[in-house]
Amino acid sequence: MVWLLFLSIFFATANTLLYKVTLNAFSSPTTNYGFFISQFSTLMYTCQAILVSVILIIRDYNSFRNMFMQTPTMVFIYMGLLDSASATLGAIAGIC
Repeated sequence: MVWLLFLSIFFATANTLLYKVTLNAFSSPTTNYGFFISQFSTLMYTCQAILVSVILIIRDYNSFRNMFMQTPTMVFIYMGLLDSASATLGAIAGIC
């Protein structure tokens, strides 16, 4: 379990660092490629999430519906707010 925790922290840190390096590499005073990279990564993440959700719904609709109905709605609201705040702050930090 400790090994999985270590791997999770390692990959999360590597993902954040590589994202910052990408934003910094494509941002300059004359271009705004950092904004494009941020928007493109968000779009690709959304497409991947929709694809996985549709596959799960097609495979076993009743299980998916029961899981969704048992989870409080506020959990999804908090997840969305934290994810959008993370992307926004990352884009702001990459521009400055």
